[in-house]
Amino acid sequence: MRRDALLPRSIKFLAAFRRNLTTNWFTKLHSRTDKKKKSRGSLHRIQISSPSKGEDRVAGATNQISPLPYLPRQGEGMRTYEALQPLPSPSPSPRSGFRQVRVLCGELISCISLHLGYTGALLGVLLTGCTLGPDYVRPPVLVPDSHRGGATPATAESLADLPWWELFKDPVLQGLTNEALSNNYDLRTAAARVEEARAQVGVVRSFLYPQVSLNGGGTAQQVSQATNPSQTLTSSRSFQNWVAGFNTVWEFDVFGRIRRQTESANATYVATEMDRRGVYITLVADVAQAYFNLREFDLELEIARRTLKINDETIQFYQRRLGGGVSNQLEVDQAIANRSRTASTIPELERQVATQENFINYLLARNPGPIARGTALTDQYYPPAVPAGLPSALLERRPDVQSAEQSLVASNADIGAAKALFFPTFSLNAALGSATHDLSNIADKRAAIWSVSGGFLQPIFQGWRLFWNYEGTKARFDQALAQYEKAAQNGFREVADALVAIEKFKDVRAELETSVRSLTDAARLSRLRYDTGLANYLEVLIADQQLFDQELLLARARGAQLNAVVQLYRALGGGWQ
Repeated sequence: MRRDALLPRSIKFLAAFRRNLTTNWFTKLHSRTDKKKKSRGSLHRIQISSPSKGEDRVAGATNQISPLPYLPRQGEGMRTYEALQPLPSPSPSPRSGFRQVRVLCGELISCISLHLGYTGALLGVLLTGCTLGPDYVRPPVLVPDSHRGGATPATAESLADLPWWELFKDPVLQGLTNEALSNNYDLRTAAARVEEARAQVGVVRSFLYPQVSLNGGGTAQQVSQATNPSQTLTSSRSFQNWVAGFNTVWEFDVFGRIRRQTESANATYVATEMDRRGVYITLVADVAQAYFNLREFDLELEIARRTLKINDETIQFYQRRLGGGVSNQLEVDQAIANRSRTASTIPELERQVATQENFINYLLARNPGPIARGTALTDQYYPPAVPAGLPSALLERRPDVQSAEQSLVASNADIGAAKALFFPTFSLNAALGSATHDLSNIADKRAAIWSVSGGFLQPIFQGWRLFWNYEGTKARFDQALAQYEKAAQNGFREVADALVAIEKFKDVRAELETSVRSLTDAARLSRLRYDTGLANYLEVLIADQQLFDQELLLARARGAQLNAVVQLYRALGGGWQ
């Protein structure tokens, strides 16, 4: 008697389904493994072949056995299945039918678990996927061995390691700098841009997650009964329906388009942070340079007023001599002309002082007004040494170079995102809600509706739009690469310029100090010679004019030397700590 004659028709259908599902798949696998492996002890490898006349045939066993759940062997490249032991053919009894049902259910569960394993693996691929496009590698930059103009060999020590409050020790300047860092408009704008870029990262990253929304609505309509056939099968011509529920759309980032876009957004966020640091450094340097320029104008104005006072005394002296008949009108006129020459510089210097004060107030987000003064220009702190550090460290220290590199990282990620557009997109759509003609029954379980669907979209032809978009991203990468190399070379240039300026202004200041000392002595001696009748007033006039000019030049050299230190500090990327 055939074994499956005892099984109900539904069980026979499941058995046939199982045989058709497993026969073709496992036959090839076992035909390969049977040639390589031998049976182990009492365990027998089962070769499932196409059934003949409703009978299952077991390789390696002489007796016909009932179907048993098969156990996969671990560590093999192909799945093989083993029975625990061969069993004798069952005798036709009522209990054998129930046994067949239990065995068949076990096989069905095993088969479903197997296919769910493949489904899980597929789902894992959809959730993880791959990332297309090149990974970023920092491009090589031509880095000099040492900074040009450096007085000493390059060392790791750098002036930029100092916080700005240790370099600028004037307490008034420190207070102005702190106020500027709190209120400056450009710095506040840069900080807001950083927040915007950080928010944009969250926007781009959100597409990695399911998009869940709540919707609802209703419709009401009236149909015609005068058409043939009639638009309604009931006596009522009016209808209404209400729908409410949740919708979910989830795009699987299989080829890494969204992850590359997130990488690009992250790089843009870091670039904006570097830009903010660049604004910070520029602001610290601008306030310091503006303050030093103001103190320089103060010193020049002081020199001009002191010289003007001397000129006034000289005019009074010669007018008394003229009144006594000792001098002549020519000497008085020359003294008056020299006094006017000195006095003409004072309004211009006062204009520059007011303009500089207004500029500092602008940096501090103030209305125009006076600025407090601190240490005089001649007493300002000057660092005993100005080490520039290693040129290679400049690429890591300067915010503008870092910003340019992050823009390059973003452009590199955009290439991968553009390449992913050539590949299909996989998505899953799901809906859960209720629909009813009576709004009061919207929560009734009989009104529940749901749907799940999935699919993919493969671009075929869009008028070469994807190709040109990909070419455009590569061109933008080339632009970003050029800007990065330009920023690095510009950093080396600015450091070299500042080092040369510091060294040369130091020499200029030393020569001008010598010149002022000599001219001061010459002006004193020329007056003594004039008083003793050994020289005329022309010698006194020339000495006074030269001394005044040299004192102004010395004040400007002092200011330029301090500004050169500030410029080096900014060029090295210091000040944002």
